Amino acid sequence: MFTIPQNFIKKNILPKINNFEKFTLIICLIISLITITAWIFKLESILNLVPNSSTMKFNTALIFLFAGINLILYKENNKISNIIYILLSIFSILIGVITLLEYFGVDSFQIDNLFVLDSFTKVNPGRMSSATAVCSLITGIGFLGLKSKNDIFSNLSKFTLVLVVISSMIAIICFVLAIPVDEKPLGFGSMAIHTALLFLTLSLILIFKSKNALLNNIKEDGLKGTLVFHKVLPSLIIFPIVLANILMIAISQSWINIEFGIVTYTVVFIPISIMYIAHISLEFNKTDIKRKELEVSLINKNLNLTKFNQALDLIAIVAITDENGIIKYVNDSFCEISKYSREELIGKTHKIIKSDYHDNDFFKSMWTDIKAGKIWVGEVKNKAKDNSHYWVDTTIIPFKNDNSKITGYIAIRQDITKTKKS
Repeated sequence: MFTIPQNFIKKNILPKINNFEKFTLIICLIISLITITAWIFKLESILNLVPNSSTMKFNTALIFLFAGINLILYKENNKISNIIYILLSIFSILIGVITLLEYFGVDSFQIDNLFVLDSFTKVNPGRMSSATAVCSLITGIGFLGLKSKNDIFSNLSKFTLVLVVISSMIAIICFVLAIPVDEKPLGFGSMAIHTALLFLTLSLILIFKSKNALLNNIKEDGLKGTLVFHKVLPSLIIFPIVLANILMIAISQSWINIEFGIVTYTVVFIPISIMYIAHISLEFNKTDIKRKELEVSLINKNLNLTKFNQALDLIAIVAITDENGIIKYVNDSFCEISKYSREELIGKTHKIIKSDYHDNDFFKSMWTDIKAGKIWVGEVKNKAKDNSHYWVDTTIIPFKNDNSKITGYIAIRQDITKTKKS
């Protein structure tokens, strides 16, 4: 039984750094350099550029500068780049650890104002928030884990990065909901919104780059799981934030009390989510119906093709080659008349059955025709494995792809040996 060869298009996307990383890299470098410059030259107006948000501390900007450089160095494999990459990751870890120790009263290192003096902040001047320190520590570990050959350490760094995502989201939601500083969760009071956004994007990049990361398995375009994830994601992020913000405003203005706000949130969010997911499910149902219709149609076509192939196998000697004449398929009739096994024929050319009866011009003319995309018809004398000769009435048909390029040939033959002898 023969099947017509098919060309499969393989997608090979190996960008050195994707657009999301490029955007994060540029933002990291720009914000960190602007912030560092503002601290050095005491430009308070720039430091307070984001309204209703804390200022990004000098040490925090330094960490984002390190992160931006590490995003550049990640794909480099030379010794100097690797040393710089490791050192910058370790510096981020040390800054985070030393800052956390200061919150516990260990202030021997005086890292808060080591590089520049913070004369603007009244409480803990120059010190990043404890949440920022934790994120700095974990981000440094994340960069080290990304290049680590130790699977245990790599997996540990990957899972701890989830804490950065959660911490960043808490800070972002607190900012969106305009929660006062004294009402924010412990450690998030002085975390700037741009600090949270940068940590969020950095942690997501590191998670996506991690080996065997869960999110890596849903990045493939066109797969149903990926489509579901992309469509459901807005309902999991946008709806709760928007609804919570509306209710917070309503509670702060005393339009409703807290208890009624919680009930309203639940009552409103659940049906909206159900309707949204139902809408997505309906879309996928329609797609599945069309897919099943196409499957039935394809099965019917394949059945017809199978019957055609079986009939052709019974009455013809069939061989399929690539564009260079290398045999890719032969049917049983070909093996029977040539006395060669299928294994002996696959991978060879038709020279294996050449009888030397025809001159070179005969085959040269044949190749000229089929390479030009023409169908060639002729009678050919071949030699079997046992050195017996046989004649075949041969038709060679070129295969072409969508660009009209020849990708192979199918040769259909009829045994006419008896006719020739008579």
